[in-house]
Amino acid sequence: MGLRIALDLRPRGPNVWARALAGALVAAGPEHEWITDGWRDADLVLALTGARPRFGPPAWTAVHDPRPGWSAAWTTRQSERVIAPSQVVAHALRTYLRVPERRLVALPPIAPAGFRRARRAEVEAFRDRRGLPPLWVVSLGHPPRVGVAVVMAWELQEAELPVAMSGAVAVLDPDPRSGNAAGVLEGMACGAPAVVAAGSAGAEVIGGAGVLVDARDAEGWAAAVSFLVQHREERNRMAARALRAGAQFRAEVAARRLLEELGAAAPAGTRAAGAG
Repeated sequence: MGLRIALDLRPRGPNVWARALAGALVAAGPEHEWITDGWRDADLVLALTGARPRFGPPAWTAVHDPRPGWSAAWTTRQSERVIAPSQVVAHALRTYLRVPERRLVALPPIAPAGFRRARRAEVEAFRDRRGLPPLWVVSLGHPPRVGVAVVMAWELQEAELPVAMSGAVAVLDPDPRSGNAAGVLEGMACGAPAVVAAGSAGAEVIGGAGVLVDARDAEGWAAAVSFLVQHREERNRMAARALRAGAQFRAEVAARRLLEELGAAAPAGTRAAGAG
């Protein structure tokens, strides 16, 4: 018997990741009833954007920030299961917050749908509209000094982001505490090499499609971007690897994993999700 599952997709946390996973869950789990309101009547709430709902039925909550702190501790205590979108977060939940394996659901990374490499004309129109020089990078966090123009991802309109990434020398994720690789995978889906902080979720997915840099190594960030600027052939090879690698991280895989956990947690013949 299927469950009545409420999807908490309120605008906080990594919304693109949450929407991609929610869409895959609905497609892969037609035996369940999926709702986005009326939580009190649900058997379970999937709080995919983080922050466990304060009232209502049991919640399975995603944690996207691996830093131990009051908010993460409260969320893990209040949730029946805790969802980790990366191994970085899973490790932090086990090590610092002492979440037992039976309550931890570690999911593979997800490349959000809808990101593709933009055409040259689209990239040139974006550059002209923004008044950018020929070379720029897109940064997902507070950027180090890298010697070229920096476009902040959060300042772009949704439709502009894939175009900016398609024309960028690289996509930067300088925060070693990044617990979700969705932004890096968006850049890779647009053919942008990734320069990411070692120890972050992005470091789990880039393979040969980017460069790892110590977050505190200011010279290392500038050197990595300089290398990509000066070695166009290698940058093109990384771009090709990025396009191939990004296609491997499908939301359907993560959705099937989560549905397996839901099935295992629900007592046979009932409409209730098993408590922790």
